[in-house]
Amino acid sequence: MTHEDLPHVLALQYSCYHPDFHEPLSAFESKLSASPDTCWVISAGQGASRQLLRQAITHATRLGLARLSLIAVQDSAAFWGHLGFAARPVTSAPLARKLASFGADAMLMSHNLPQVSASA
Repeated sequence: MTHEDLPHVLALQYSCYHPDFHEPLSAFESKLSASPDTCWVISAGQGASRQLLRQAITHATRLGLARLSLIAVQDSAAFWGHLGFAARPVTSAPLARKLASFGADAMLMSHNLPQVSASA
């Protein structure tokens, strides 16, 4: 993603999410600045979510991460479940507060990643 993509990202966000979940331009600028290698844009369409998930899994596995986590909103837990994510317990008060800020149906979910041995 580049700065030139941000107006399109905001427009997509406005068309897909409830206004309670809209993030300001500054939030996307911050994400792009903090981690440009993990801010991806793809043409919307059938299969886009799976393509982005494959890219995220590949990137996270290369980094040696154990799992990907997300907060499912707007009744999307079943969708994410079909992609290999499972509900994860909330283990701290700060995380519970963060989760609550996404609405009553928000669910913390994780996808365990394949572990690559150091000798591979």
